[in-house]
Amino acid sequence: MGAAFTIIAVFLLISSFITIGQNRSIDSDVQRYMSAQKSINQLQPVADELAFNARSFTLKGESKYVQNYLNNNKDMQLIPNTIEQIQEEIGENGELYERLARTKMFSYSLARKECLAIRLVIDAKGYLIDNYPDAIRNTELQDAYLELSDEEKMNVAKNLLLEESYEDDKKQMLNEIDICKSLLSKQTANSLNNSFKVLNSFLALQISLVIVMVLYVVFTIVIVSRQVVQPLRNAAKSISKEDALEVKGVSEYLLLAEAYNKMYYTEQEQKEQLRHEATHDNMTGLVNRNGFKEVCRNLDFAKAAIVMIDVDNFKTVNDVFGHDIGDKTLISIGNELRHVFRHNDIVCRFGGDEFLVLMTTASDTEESRKIIREKVQRVNKELEAFEGGKLQISISCGVAFGKPGDNTESLIKRADNALYVVKNNGKQDVAFAQDFGLFT
Repeated sequence: MGAAFTIIAVFLLISSFITIGQNRSIDSDVQRYMSAQKSINQLQPVADELAFNARSFTLKGESKYVQNYLNNNKDMQLIPNTIEQIQEEIGENGELYERLARTKMFSYSLARKECLAIRLVIDAKGYLIDNYPDAIRNTELQDAYLELSDEEKMNVAKNLLLEESYEDDKKQMLNEIDICKSLLSKQTANSLNNSFKVLNSFLALQISLVIVMVLYVVFTIVIVSRQVVQPLRNAAKSISKEDALEVKGVSEYLLLAEAYNKMYYTEQEQKEQLRHEATHDNMTGLVNRNGFKEVCRNLDFAKAAIVMIDVDNFKTVNDVFGHDIGDKTLISIGNELRHVFRHNDIVCRFGGDEFLVLMTTASDTEESRKIIREKVQRVNKELEAFEGGKLQISISCGVAFGKPGDNTESLIKRADNALYVVKNNGKQDVAFAQDFGLFT
């Protein structure tokens, strides 16, 4: 069954690549047609403009007309070059190529007459021949022309571009251009028609292959439903309950259950890791603001206390000794706080150089105040010796004991106000919110 499906898929893939290639071929034909059509459409107005400027120069003798004539046509190859570009795009075979060659032949004939007429006018007017391109300078005047007077040269130049032979060449060239347009449209239509036939055949093949694949899939679903689904129903119930699977059953199911359980336990570990990263500071390993909020959800704040801690002179440490030493300092302070406070107290890094300790059970007694002061003094003593004492840092603390009706915001606010008192009165000390009437 698997081999048959693979063969169908391979054929479908191959036909898809061929279809893509055919689409690209069609697109290429269209682009080539548009480019060639644009070039052919330019031939007639270019020829008309060249003839107009050449004739105007022979009739009026004004140099602006010959300058207009020579713009982008200094080597007299503007039309031939355009035709050669079209020939390259369509290829060398076929009637269209031959018609373009005839068009180029007539353009050469017209250009020779125009160059001769321009040369005669330049000679008659006494213009400096060195100011003109090679195509004009290399047009030699026969002795019969050189013997003519200036007026006669002007008349001959006019007649060259007004005589029937010039008009006949131009009409034949324009007629060839019209024929080229028609042939180009027919050739492109035939090419596109052939490409669409091939494309349609492969599209039909693809549709057939898709139908076969659909039937194959339906057949497979029926087989799988009968032979596999029933043993997996119990597993589905376990998965819906987000439980591990019971490793019990046929060998195939055992492999599935073991693989699932491996992923299940890995996911549980990853979730726990993500939860830890979301609630803990990456640098110090302490609980962060998010973790603090989580801890506070079911806490009775009337029986708790918050110690707000700020590192004194920490900005100077960063500025003078660098951020690496600053980070090392914060890590050390976090470790010291965890060491001196109880295991059931929550030490948090609240942001920047600010820490917070949530004492989950504490009351406003002299004994509690004494213990808190001693803890802060122990931390400051350790900081005096940190990095050889060169940093000159310490911590200042504001403490607020809980009371009935308190919540996270009110307790933090009072502790923060107490900390503000310390920071404005010498730092490196502890202040208790109740001592300053900070009850709200």
